[in-house]
Amino acid sequence: MEIEWSPLAIERVIEMAEYIALDKPDVALQWASDIFDSTDKLKEHPRLGRIVP
Repeated sequence: MEIEWSPLAIERVIEMAEYIALDKPDVALQWASDIFDSTDKLKEHPRLGRIVP
């Protein structure tokens, strides 16, 4: 399985990380890293998570 990020999704992650970084730069970097690491798990486990009604 390949994960494809839309340009808008990447832009939103960057915007949120920049906002978090205003108060806590280290937390913002870790948060953004966690977002991308979490989605990478889908490559190995495509059924991970729940179905949203």
